[in-house]
Formats: sequence, structure tokens, C-alpha cells
Amino acid sequence: MLVLVAVEVSEEAARRLEVAARGNFGESMILALNESAVAAKIASAIPGPKLVMAAPDARIQDLCSSQ
Repeated sequence: MLVLVAVEVSEEAARRLEVAARGNFGESMILALNESAVAAKIASAIPGPKLVMAAPDARIQDLCSSQ
């Protein structure tokens, strides 16, 4: 099952993710995960002003429009 997670992170967290993933995420990102358990771990580990976990059947367009 594919799970989409939209996350807004602090500047420091974004820098750490950029280093870890070797990509520029900025202050928000969409993670596409194949395991809902992994999504839940990420959701509980990332503090921030906004965290959206979409329903398993959500489309990426739905998630982007909720931002």
C-alpha cells in the first residue's frame, strides 16, 4: 500500500534531510511510502507546524491541494 505524507519541517530539519537524501526539499515535502508503519514512524518523529497523512487511496494532487 502506498502512503503519502506531507510534512512541513524547520529550516534545520530541512538541512538534515537534504544531507541525508542528497536533495533540496525546502520547507515542505511529500513522502511516498510503501509501508504505512513507516509513515506512522515518520509522522511521530518529525515535529512541525503541519503534518498531513493522506488516506491510502489519496492522489498526490489531493495532498498538494490541502496545503
